Parts: sequence; structure tokens; C-alpha cells
Amino acid sequence: MFGVYRTVLAVLVVLNHIAGAHKLGWHAVFGFYILSGYLMTLIMTRNYGYSISGTWKYFINRFLRIYPIYWAACLLSLLLISLLGSEYTTRFDVNLYVPHDVVSIFRNVSLYESDIIDPKVVPPSWALTIEIFFYICIGLGLSRSRALTLVWVLASVGYTVIANIIRCILAV
Repeated sequence: MFGVYRTVLAVLVVLNHIAGAHKLGWHAVFGFYILSGYLMTLIMTRNYGYSISGTWKYFINRFLRIYPIYWAACLLSLLLISLLGSEYTTRFDVNLYVPHDVVSIFRNVSLYESDIIDPKVVPPSWALTIEIFFYICIGLGLSRSRALTLVWVLASVGYTVIANIIRCILAV
């Protein structure tokens, strides 16, 4: 069942990028977050537990699952930027060029504030920063009980609703 759900979400994201189906793709990304949160909570409670050693194993495995592949994408992107030139890559995405200062390099390598950094070597990395934030929250115990998880989910939904209302008001 999760496989079909993930496939549908992936197709919606692809349609977003290819055909400009922005609303569908945007909602599909949030669908991935929900699925990921559920599965990470399940994995944390069943496989790792909330002991200190279990939490460390969880964090190390999350790190190894995200960062090596992300860093490979950074290297590939930097190679493409060097081959094609910043003049070309910034036509694709205005922030897609080689970082020139230590702060920008650190933010790109660490995924720290990747939604607001300029330049952004891997433009879709904003989604990873959200995943990492929630992985940290899960590891710190915000999914330890059903009641705490429910409060967390309701707070997240409330935040998303308020943020979208504010975004709509500012767009007018």
C-alpha cells in the first residue's frame, strides 16, 4: 500500500517539475512528509527505542541516509556548474552557482537554512531541511507517545494553515 501511495506522490512531484502542476506537486511533497513522519516514528519505536544508544543509532543512520547522497548531488551539481558555466545554470535557477564564501559553503554542505541560502548548489534541498528537522524532533522524543504525537501533528497542521493564510494575504 505504501508503495502505491509513494508512486502516486512521486508522479505528482514529477508532473510539478515537468508540466507545472505546482499545487499537486506541493501537496505531494507534504504527503511524503506525512508518510516519512509515520514511518520514522514507527522505526524509532520498534527498532531503536528512546534509550540514549537507540537515539544515537537512529541519528547516525538518518545522517548516513541523507548526507552522503546529498554531498554526491552537490559534487555532481558543482561539476555541471563548472562545465556549463554559471551564466547557463542561473537561467535554470537564479541561485544555482558556486558558493564563494565560507558561510555559503557551510550552509550548502550542512543543509543549514537551505531554503534561504544564496547560492544553493542543490536547489530542491529545502525539502531535506524540513525532513531533518522532523527527524531530529522524532529522535528527541516528540513521537514517544500517542498524546504527544497528536499534539505535535495538530501544531504542525495549525502552523501550515496559518503560514498559508499569511502567504495568501501577502500575495494579494
